[in-house]
Amino acid sequence: EVDEFDAGRVEILKGPASIAYGSDAIAGVIQLLSEEPPSKGKMAAEWLSEYQTNNGLAGNSFHFAGNANVVAGDLVAERVQVLGTSYDYNKIKDMEFVQGRYFTPAENNNAQAVALVGASVAESLFPGRTQIEGEQIKVKGVKLTVIGVLKKEGSDLFGFTLDNNVIVPFSFMSMFVNMNGENDPLIAVVPKKGIPMEELRY
Repeated sequence: EVDEFDAGRVEILKGPASIAYGSDAIAGVIQLLSEEPPSKGKMAAEWLSEYQTNNGLAGNSFHFAGNANVVAGDLVAERVQVLGTSYDYNKIKDMEFVQGRYFTPAENNNAQAVALVGASVAESLFPGRTQIEGEQIKVKGVKLTVIGVLKKEGSDLFGFTLDNNVIVPFSFMSMFVNMNGENDPLIAVVPKKGIPMEELRY
């Protein structure tokens, strides 16, 4: 399964490439590469939108991302990707929880200091702990309450994973991160199955 929103670029190598990619690469290779995470001190913005005409489902999500150290007590998880997302992000990106839950509309709209943590972050900050929901973490010195712990998922075909992420409401992230940078949002639109990309042009 491919998560189309995680693709940064696609590289196509024509011709035999068995030496580099193994015996199955007898005619060529299509390599799917994920987006590079923002470098230290940089932020990245993205707008995601999806609509399915067969069942009327729609999802729109805006998120802002950057790397930061996350602290819990004396322990530090370094270079964690911090995502500030709109409420509909879970309609765009599937998430499974081992503890807790997703944001409520009130938490998202009122800039509540709550967070979802990926499995790797939880293991780094709370080693050996089975109950993490309700604990406090710090991002850039700001305290957040953990309301959900994501199931460990590993990397997908693009190398993307939420395991090393902390997700907060976008409204909260905008309170302590300067959004007036040089980053341009990306709009991603996905057609329903069977509809060619050409029909999305207008």
